[in-house]
This record gives sequence, structure tokens and C-alpha cells, in this order.
Amino acid sequence: MSILEKLEKQSNILKVLYVYFFLFVILALDIETNYTIVFSLFCIIPIFFSAWCIDVGHGILIAFASSLVWLNADLISGHFYI
Repeated sequence: MSILEKLEKQSNILKVLYVYFFLFVILALDIETNYTIVFSLFCIIPIFFSAWCIDVGHGILIAFASSLVWLNADLISGHFYI
């Protein structure tokens, strides 16, 4: 049994907690690294997981949340877009 099959058998609430925890970890690691290091590509993983294991609507919500995490990590680490 693969890891994805085991995760699919979990409740949706637990899956949502996994996704938001993983986003928090990505944010923390992205803040600690320099903004020139492209660590934010890992934001694709919670989007894929939530769209695959929960539903597409939640995947879209996590895509929006991931973009905010990416933007906040860049702004906190000193990268300004203006």
C-alpha cells in the first residue's frame, strides 16, 4: 500500500490539517532561506494533495493560500516587488 493510498483513507479534516501544516512548514523554511533560493516550488505539493485527495474546490483554495504564503515569505525575507 502506497503512502498516497494510506492518506486517501484518512478523514477529510485530517487531510486539511496535513495540508495547512505543510504550508506552514513551507512558509517557515522559505522565510529562513534567502528569497533568491526558489524554495516556494514546494507549494505545489499541498495543491496537488488537496486537489487529488480532498476535492478540486479545496485544491483551488489551497492554490490561493499557497500564493499568499509565497508572497508573504518573499516580503518577510526582504524581497519587494515595487
